[in-house]
Amino acid sequence: MFRQIVKIPLNASIVAKPAKIDPKAQYKDTDPLLIEMNESGWKYFQKIMVRNNDSITKENLKEKLHQWEEWIDKDHSAFVSVFCPEKMDLYENYLEDFKNKVFANKLWTVNSALKTPDPDLARYKKHFRDASNKEIFDTVNRVLNETDKYFINIAPKINYNHLKDIAELQMDYLNEDNMFMNKIIGPGIRSEILNRYFPSCFPIMTQPSMWAMFFVCETANEFITLDKRGKEGKVRVSHNWQYPYNRFTFLMNALFNMLSQWVGKYGFSLRPHLRFGYVNKFLSSIHDLHKGDIKLLHEWVDAE
Repeated sequence: MFRQIVKIPLNASIVAKPAKIDPKAQYKDTDPLLIEMNESGWKYFQKIMVRNNDSITKENLKEKLHQWEEWIDKDHSAFVSVFCPEKMDLYENYLEDFKNKVFANKLWTVNSALKTPDPDLARYKKHFRDASNKEIFDTVNRVLNETDKYFINIAPKINYNHLKDIAELQMDYLNEDNMFMNKIIGPGIRSEILNRYFPSCFPIMTQPSMWAMFFVCETANEFITLDKRGKEGKVRVSHNWQYPYNRFTFLMNALFNMLSQWVGKYGFSLRPHLRFGYVNKFLSSIHDLHKGDIKLLHEWVDAE
C-alpha cells in the first residue's frame, strides 16, 4: 500500500543580479501559471526527451520512463520497509536509535542537512542535537498515521485527472501545528516523508523541485525568496521553503497530467500510482540543467 529576477532561456546563463522580490505579489491565481507550465514545460520535455526523429525519441522515452519507474518503485519499497507501522511500533522502544539511525540517515533531506559543510545549516545541526528523541518520533509517526487515513478515506474520492481547485485536495489536516516539529521537521522534510511513502498523492517540495519550478514559470517569483544577512548587508536567492504545500500539490498534479499528454504523443502512458514520482524525476532533470545558474543565484552578494 502506498501509505523579479532576470530569467534565462534554456541554453543561456544568468548574467544579472536578482531584482527585488515583492512578497505581496505571491500566490496569484493559478490559471496563468498553468498556461506557462504547459508551454515552458513542453520545451523542457523536448530538451530532455525528444531526439532527432520519432524512432529514437521513442527509444529514449521508453528507457527513461523505465529507469524512472524502477527507481520510484524501489525507493518507495525501501522507504516503506523502514517506516511501516510494524517498524514504527518497534522504534517506539528505541527512540534514540530512531532519531540518529533512522530519521537522520534514511531521509535525504535530513542526512544532507547534517552532513553538509554549508555554514548556513549549522543551526539545524545544533537544533537536531538538542531535539527530543520522542518528539521527532511522535511527529513522524503522527504524519504517517494521519496521512494513511487520508490515503484510505479521501484520496480515492479525488479526481486527479480533472482537478479544478486546490480545495478539492482536502489537505488542511497538514496545516495542524502537530504535523510539524519546530526547527526540525518543516515542509520540505515532511514532503519527503509523504512523497516516498505515498507517491500517488504527495509531491516532494525541496530545493531541486522549487528551483526547477522557478525556471519553468518565468513570469512568477513565488518559488524563490531572498535570504538576508542584515548586519553584513548581504542577500542571496533561495528556494521558498514556506511555499503552501496544497498549492504546490495542485500545480504538481497539473504537471503530471501535462507529462501524461506529452508522453502520450509517442504512445506511452504513465502509472497513476507513481504520479508524483514522475514529476519529481522530471523536475530533477530541469534542476540539473540549471545547476550553474542556481549556484550563481544562491551566492551571497551585496544588497543594493
